[in-house]
Amino acid sequence: GYAGTAWLANTVSVTDLILNAVALEFVLCVDEIIFEALAPYRLKGAVDHFASSPMPLPPVRDWKGIDYESISLFVTLIVLTISVWQLLVIPFEYRLKLADDALCAGELEFVYTIGKTGVPAW
Repeated sequence: GYAGTAWLANTVSVTDLILNAVALEFVLCVDEIIFEALAPYRLKGAVDHFASSPMPLPPVRDWKGIDYESISLFVTLIVLTISVWQLLVIPFEYRLKLADDALCAGELEFVYTIGKTGVPAW
């Protein structure tokens, strides 16, 4: 959902992004892992039976061989991707640039020392 997307969008490095994506996938799948590990065999069989029982499908409307549901899901995915980019990634990148300018801009060639009192001096 939104929280996972925001969490991944605010990740700075690629290694942290991969680690956070794996952690998010674990969180999203932990209920299924627990079910597979702890559910009785008969309950698993009943769930598999209901999941595999054939259900009549409604007629599919299509446009030039592509059904409308696939088209709408694709358009929704594109809109969500652009929205996440505009609302989360670009502002985060801007804040990182401001932080970089505040910390690293200006005079960088200076010398400092630690005085007898332990206070740095330029």
